[in-house]
Amino acid sequence: MSGKQDKPEKKATPPADNPRKRFEQWEELEQDQAQEQALRRLKAIEEEKKKNVK
Repeated sequence: MSGKQDKPEKKATPPADNPRKRFEQWEELEQDQAQEQALRRLKAIEEEKKKNVK
């Protein structure tokens, strides 16, 4: 195993051997993305509040 393969980190490619497991992983990934978006929205709202206070 001398040749290193370039693998992008955290690539969203669940194993295809188990459809059920694959679905669960995709669901997890979508939840993570939704959570990230919600956090970004919260931060943006807080920034707006700070601007309005001044």
